[in-house]
Amino acid sequence: MVPCRTSVSWTSRLSLSAVCVAVAFAVSACAVTGGGTTSAPSAGTVTLRAEEGVNFTTGAHQKPGNFKNSDLFATNGGSAGLKLAPGGPDATSPELCTFFIGAGGKPTSYDNLAAVPDTLPTAATSQPALPHATAKNGFVVKNHTGSGYTKGWVSAASASEVTIEWVRLP
Repeated sequence: MVPCRTSVSWTSRLSLSAVCVAVAFAVSACAVTGGGTTSAPSAGTVTLRAEEGVNFTTGAHQKPGNFKNSDLFATNGGSAGLKLAPGGPDATSPELCTFFIGAGGKPTSYDNLAAVPDTLPTAATSQPALPHATAKNGFVVKNHTGSGYTKGWVSAASASEVTIEWVRLP
């Protein structure tokens, strides 16, 4: 039988300590200088199902999504599609959001995200929700999870999910 050596010399311990310090220094340098980190996206695409939302400040897909953790979230709107609503400090105080409702109370259709107006919502133009999101709907929402506003366009919709293209407004 070969004896097992269990002791480690002080020079080996010193070398291991030096490696650990060097790694810790490199990691902290990346955090301080921004190396290896990514900034929040200014635009993106997200597909939401019922009880999911999106944080436009970070680009995070919220599962579950609700008024507290999302700038915009989806709930079950019945067989006609999902309901979209802005987040807010509580369920009865949503952030300002314009869903661009046109003649006859129907949402205006847009061919793409660029065609959706950049008009910021006001108390007079804001709606608390879009009851049945359909493809080509557009909106501008005041971000609940951060500052600023985001413009969005529903590129695809079904009874169970909506795909939204979005861009944060300057």
